[in-house]
Order: sequence, then C-alpha cells, then structure tokens
Amino acid sequence: MEYVEFLRVRRMCSIFASCVAVIAIFAIATMIYSSIGTTGTGESVGVTIGDATDMKHHKLTSYLQTQSIPLGLLLGFAGYVAIVVATVFASSLNKENDGLDYVFVKPIRREIIAMRYAATDAVGILAMFAFTIVAELVSLAIAHLFGRIVIDAHAFWVGALGLGVAFMWYGILQAVTATYRGRGGTIVAFSWGFFILLASAGYFTFLGPLFLGLVHVLNFVNPIAYFSQLIDHGGDYKANSVLGLGLEARVLVVWAIALVGTTIAANVWKRVEA
Repeated sequence: MEYVEFLRVRRMCSIFASCVAVIAIFAIATMIYSSIGTTGTGESVGVTIGDATDMKHHKLTSYLQTQSIPLGLLLGFAGYVAIVVATVFASSLNKENDGLDYVFVKPIRREIIAMRYAATDAVGILAMFAFTIVAELVSLAIAHLFGRIVIDAHAFWVGALGLGVAFMWYGILQAVTATYRGRGGTIVAFSWGFFILLASAGYFTFLGPLFLGLVHVLNFVNPIAYFSQLIDHGGDYKANSVLGLGLEARVLVVWAIALVGTTIAANVWKRVEA
C-alpha cells in the first residue's frame, strides 16, 4: 500500500510543482518588464507594470541589482511551500483506514508500515522544498540577479525552521486523524483556520490576561506561531514568532514536536481495528 501513497505523493508534487513554475514565470516577467518609481534618494514608492511618467522610473531589475537578496528569505519562502504541501500529505494514515483489511495482512509490524508512509510523505515534502529553491534561483538567474544573493547568518536556521514547522504540522495532523475513518481532509482544512486564529488571538487584549495566558500556552503547539511572518526590510528580513522565542530555540522545539507527533500517530494507528 506504500506504493499507492507514493503515487499520490507523486501526483500532488506534480500539481504543486506546476503551480510553483507558474508563479516563477510570473515573477520573472514582473522583474524584467516592470518599472519601479522612486523619489528623492531612491525611496521606493511602488511598482508599476509598464511605463509611467509621473515620477522617476527605473527597470525593476536595475533597482534590485542595487539590493542584496538574503538566502534566508528564499529558504523561508520555500518553507512556506513545504508547509502547505505537508498539510496536504498529513492525512495519509487516515486515508488507509477504509482499507485496513488489505493493509494489515502484511507480516510487518503496523508501526513500521506507518513509518513507511511517513517516509514517503517526507520525501515529497523535501522534494517540493528543494524544487521551490531551484525555481527561485533559476528565476533570479534569468533576471540577472543571481549575483545579488548573499548567504546571511540565519539562512540555514530559517530553512530548518520552515521545514520543521512543515513536519510539526504534519505530525500533529497525523496524530489527530490516524484513528478516524474519513474526515481527514476536513480536519486538515479546519487546522488552517484554527491555527491562524490562535496565532492572532494574542491581539485580543480586551479579553483580559487570563485569556491571553491561555492563548500563549496553546500557541506552543501551534505551528504557525513559530513562523508567523517573514518580513523583508530592503536587503534584510525577520522571521517573526508570536511566542518570543529565539530562532534556534524555535527550530529545536518544532522538530521535537514533529518527531513526537509522528511517533504518536504510528502507535495509535496500529491499534485501529480493521
């Protein structure tokens, strides 16, 4: 049955790769054919597709060639793609619950079967992460901006955080959906709304300190809380979190939760009755 999951992963990766390719083509066209309006000493006031005459304009590529492009920013964007892909794959055990009569006839320990599913999904997630990075690099090379990429101090930590959040979300969803028959897709969709709302709930200060304290505690199992924003600051960027933890600490926590969640999923799935 792992082969069926492999086919599913391959099909979904093909769809995601096509979407990333389309976005890359649009980004290349934007960088090459658009102009940017500036005033004073180079303050950016917006991007205009085509020609405009109200202010001093430059080709967007010419403007970007004066800026550095942090590698961490590229890895962060690839991490967001990996997160979306991970949630799509995250109910693979749930999908097998309607065919357990066939799955569990193999003379293999059930948790081993579950880990094989997880390994297949992990390959798909990593493949899309890598494909997105390649698409970013190719796009920048075509736009003659490859030389503006700089390896910043936090680049690989940001990449590890993006992937860690993807696998954390994957592990949580697998653990939650593994014992259900059906409804996996519904739970995955619900998790997006729930986690986004939970990450934003800290702004509801009018609800009092008790509510805010509860929200803060719950956010420790919220993947979005660890990688809530990736903000560009003209050659610099910040990978923000609503938890206030340092970047390295967040990386360690999300990978630990990912491992625990996937292990729990394998162990509860083996107890599901055919």
